[in-house]
Amino acid sequence: MNGLRPAAPVLGCGTLIEPVRRFIAIALCGVSAAGGVTLPELPPVSCGMGADGRPTVSWQAYRNQLYRVERSQTLAPGSWTALSDIVVGDGLGKSIADPQQAPKAYYRVSVIGEDFNPSVLAPKWQLDATIDFQAAADGSVVSQWKGSGITSNVQTVQGSRPVYQGGSVVFDGAGDNLQFPMWAGGVGSNWTLVLLVKVRPGITNYSQLFGGSFEAGRALEAQWFQGDIATRTVWDGDQGLTTDFPLFPNDNWRVVVLRSGDNLVKTKIDGSETTRAVSSKTTGQAGTFNLGCSYDPVSHTSPITVRYAAFFPTMLGDADLGKFERWLERKKNGEYPETALFMGGGQSNYAYSVSALREALAANFANPALAFSPHFSATSLMAWMRDKADGSGYEVTPHVDLTAAPAGSLAYLRDPLHGGDRTLAAMQAQYDLVRRNPKSKVAMLFVQGENDTDDATNQWKPNGVPGGPVDYNAHFTDPYALAESYGARSVAWNNAVRAGTGFPNLVCIYERVAYVNLNRLPIQVECEHRQRKSQLDGLVNDSRYFLVDTADIPREDGIHFTPDGARQFARGAMRLLKRSDKLAALSYHARMLAMRAIDSGMELTDAQMGACEAFVATSEFPKLRSLVIPVLPAANPDDQARLRRCNLLIHRSDKYAPGFEEMQPVNTTAGYEGTANVVVVDASVRALLAAWGLTDTVTLRRDG
Repeated sequence: MNGLRPAAPVLGCGTLIEPVRRFIAIALCGVSAAGGVTLPELPPVSCGMGADGRPTVSWQAYRNQLYRVERSQTLAPGSWTALSDIVVGDGLGKSIADPQQAPKAYYRVSVIGEDFNPSVLAPKWQLDATIDFQAAADGSVVSQWKGSGITSNVQTVQGSRPVYQGGSVVFDGAGDNLQFPMWAGGVGSNWTLVLLVKVRPGITNYSQLFGGSFEAGRALEAQWFQGDIATRTVWDGDQGLTTDFPLFPNDNWRVVVLRSGDNLVKTKIDGSETTRAVSSKTTGQAGTFNLGCSYDPVSHTSPITVRYAAFFPTMLGDADLGKFERWLERKKNGEYPETALFMGGGQSNYAYSVSALREALAANFANPALAFSPHFSATSLMAWMRDKADGSGYEVTPHVDLTAAPAGSLAYLRDPLHGGDRTLAAMQAQYDLVRRNPKSKVAMLFVQGENDTDDATNQWKPNGVPGGPVDYNAHFTDPYALAESYGARSVAWNNAVRAGTGFPNLVCIYERVAYVNLNRLPIQVECEHRQRKSQLDGLVNDSRYFLVDTADIPREDGIHFTPDGARQFARGAMRLLKRSDKLAALSYHARMLAMRAIDSGMELTDAQMGACEAFVATSEFPKLRSLVIPVLPAANPDDQARLRRCNLLIHRSDKYAPGFEEMQPVNTTAGYEGTANVVVVDASVRALLAAWGLTDTVTLRRDG
């Protein structure tokens, strides 16, 4: 079987589905790999009838695991036959249909073991922590590597010595490294470097993974296409593989592969590979290689734990590398902590918020990761979602090559840079990297959107015949077309991302577009008002769509957040993320009330969120026009200061009244329509305050 070993049952499930004519049972089987290394947890398996009436077996195929679907009509020993070829898991869902229409059949998904030893690929050296340091007690200092193929230099400085812990080498202090000579004769033109590493949470930008002192280090110039890993020259002749941003997922094992061929280097991380051309290699000098940090061991803190590392003086082919990667997957020993991945994007304020978002994620989630989107700045939903040709809604805008746009046309003057399909593809690629892990949860953050508040008659209209030519000069005739449709287009975009990434319950958090503090034309101010209202209206149709109100967040130029403003935004987003499940379960008006309080900094309990439902269920709530509670408490002092102004919980007027943004009543104030029963309004507001543990004078005001 070409190195494959048959499965031995370890788990059976009694799932029994009875369609009209046949019974289908599922059994799930698996084996342990050589050397007692275990496979990851067994994936969920389901069985159903396809649209054509054929039995279909579906499961999540974890990355770099081998599977085979088998069937039996009797369950007798030796009766199982292969229903499929070997399936190599990529982390996504797989389905296999049975072409037969037997009255009864049993099915199982077998996890296939694979015999492989990297020694058959003739490595120049290997470090296998579980073998090379198996005699060491957990926590013992590793001062010298005496592994297979080479011996490292002795680390004379205690602070430069890693420790052996949990079957791995842990680099946990400034300068920790294992330093050993490079191969004789220099780097050469063809080589492969493979590592199984864990990048620990809390790592800072430009932390060093490994490095070396050798002129041919230019061969290590490689850039991971997601922008999360890159090589940087420490100084002439020295190279270090560094993190531009924290790797995601931070606390999972990563398979890192660098393969060098003629004038190119391929960088592969967890199945994602990019190729980069490099300069010619120098092959005549030797040097040192430092596992654990850059060549400068003093100024950098090593952020990694290493279980395996190896160098091959050849460029491994795809087939051999595939076996190698599956072998390394088994060496993870089933260690798959849940990853909290957050995809971020939007306009320029997203770039201003990235660092603050990373800090907030690390403070609120055990194993967080923020996937940076390259698509931001100057482009908003206006270019990502377009009107459907039949007027029934919105669809993702395909990328349009505008190089041939006529000079002077709207498209020529304002290139939207990319279509929504390119942005969605970038999101899908990054989501898939984490989705390949057995456990993950995700959310999306979208920051800013002020381009949609402009006079739409000045904007390029991303329409045209699907699959056909684009009208380069198409434009909107209604100045409010973008502003008033922003909420609906947001919902359409959310649903497109959910469908594209396969996460139907994806939480989507937006900035509630702020009033830009610049000299604005009256029509632009009106657009801003209408856009903010359309965002609230959009939330009616999407229970997992939330807004961080940024009207009072500090800005340095009227548009862009100050560092403190970015932190305030990040804290608001985190609060909503943590309470998203409970918020999604509330009715629309209760969700708006609770969302606004949580976003502003108040910590609502489940019971207090339930009080929101009781409040909006009162008979006079439909006649309530506004509610301001200036005594809302926030745990963070900066958020408390923000609450003093940015505390309007409800505003239900069709239009934003003059002076609405500056409203700062001394006491809790409820505005109501003239026909409202003021006794009921007063009682309902006081009941809400009591449920929230607040005491304040209530002022009632007739609005219209």
